Amino acid sequence: MNTVLLLFSGGKDSFIAVCREIRAGNRVVLISFNNSAVIGEKNILHGVARLQRKYGKNRIMYAGCYNTGAIIQSLKGKWAGVPWNVLGEQYPNLTNTQITCLHCQTAMWIAAIAYARAKGIGQIDAGYKQSDSFCTGLKAFHQEIQTLAEKYFCKINFPVLDDSAWVKSPGGIERDYEMSRYGFLHSVCQQPAAKQSLAGA
Repeated sequence: MNTVLLLFSGGKDSFIAVCREIRAGNRVVLISFNNSAVIGEKNILHGVARLQRKYGKNRIMYAGCYNTGAIIQSLKGKWAGVPWNVLGEQYPNLTNTQITCLHCQTAMWIAAIAYARAKGIGQIDAGYKQSDSFCTGLKAFHQEIQTLAEKYFCKINFPVLDDSAWVKSPGGIERDYEMSRYGFLHSVCQQPAAKQSLAGA
């Protein structure tokens, strides 16, 4: 049984990516990242618990949620003074949306590769869609990350989701159908209702 490290946000895309790896017969280690702005860590744990209940803790392991703030700050120190036209030479079709997530995504992948190397895991997956509008949709970005991973004997599989059918389906219903085929309905962590005061306020 192969072990795959999978970047897990708790959303539908990464959830389906986990199920596909399990169906392929692999053991999956889930790893999450907080760039100091993430507010959904409880939802990530909710998703991990659901997967472990169905597939077992021997098939689904959770590495934890790692803060990448220090890596981001290190990268900013090198990139802060780089003009956009210089950055555009390497990424000619870079959008403003992609620029804002480039530091966070790079930091996340550096941390994931380091974790995989330390644990002897040879493959890292990400549940990105091919239509992703963030920097994860940049082929040049993929190539840079894959080159870095290969230096540390890791293979990166992304994007794992060909969402051509999803894009054509109204409201992304095909994605929900795929989740249901694995036995899951879309669910988020429910926050406990606030207690009412004695006055009924």
